[in-house]
Amino acid sequence: MNDNTNNDVRFPAPTFSILTPVYNTNPEVLEACVRSVLAQRYTNWQLCLVDDASPDAHIWPLLKKIATWDPRIFVGRREVNGGIAAASNDCAALATGDVISLLDHDDALHPNALYKVAQEFIGDDTVDYVYTDEDLIEPDGRRHSPFYKPDWSPERFRGQMYTCHLSSIRRSVFAEVGGFREGYDGSQDWDLILRVTERARRIVHIPEVLYHWRIVPTSVLSGDDVKPYAYVSAHKALSDHIARVGIAGEVEELERRGHFMVRRATDESELISIIIPTRGSVGSPWGQRRVMVIEAVRSVLERSTYPNVEIVVVYDSVTPQPVLNELAAIAGERLTLVE
Repeated sequence: MNDNTNNDVRFPAPTFSILTPVYNTNPEVLEACVRSVLAQRYTNWQLCLVDDASPDAHIWPLLKKIATWDPRIFVGRREVNGGIAAASNDCAALATGDVISLLDHDDALHPNALYKVAQEFIGDDTVDYVYTDEDLIEPDGRRHSPFYKPDWSPERFRGQMYTCHLSSIRRSVFAEVGGFREGYDGSQDWDLILRVTERARRIVHIPEVLYHWRIVPTSVLSGDDVKPYAYVSAHKALSDHIARVGIAGEVEELERRGHFMVRRATDESELISIIIPTRGSVGSPWGQRRVMVIEAVRSVLERSTYPNVEIVVVYDSVTPQPVLNELAAIAGERLTLVE
């Protein structure tokens, strides 16, 4: 069987439009990126490359040369540098496919990447967004650090742009959300996928490493100080997102760069009941004898910042009376004992 065919893909098979904005890319790296597309097992694709007015004079001649390699490769050039969002939208303007896939100019696809993603779009016409696992690739081609991602979790996604590569979006949804927004460079993909997933009917995770993210000096992988503006853009994108979906709260950046938390606003007039069943059992964590229910209640009282809390301890007949007495002493009016 020829490995460069669509093999058992059912038809009608989607055409992928791969968006790759280009800026001052190392020629060897860019050619390797393009060759990873040419090596795809799935052949219904078009590669859309746009030079974002690169100062390096070799870029545009190189793109024109690359365009001669295959009729499915389309190239364009911006006269004025507009940033990655503007260049990506120019790539999208060249696209005529059914699915938009995002490929950075210095990365590479696994040969089965498009084939695997195509199966998901063919199998269910409600699938609007598909993402895969990824790994890192060194300049010498050595691969390592596979990122095995969780399935879709909107709450996790508000804290970390974990879907990342390879991301593939139904083109109609990409158009519906307006493509990339300028003013979010560095986190333009997070901003896009936030808007896409707000509307997507179904989101699919393919648990296979199908994308190779290259470590280069201009990548955020090289250090937090490479693109400090990316974190400002991420905060802005997340703040916009929670406003759109009606989450009252604030976005906070965590100690680890690129990670955030949505601190939701709370109505402290609402009573929260914490129910703890117990037998008054004794344990010895870290070698110290402790009554577990007392430790649990004490931790709530010491660590909770929410004021309107009641603690309901449901105990059975073997619970020692001294345990109940100590619970009453430390929790006071917040405690309700139920036998």
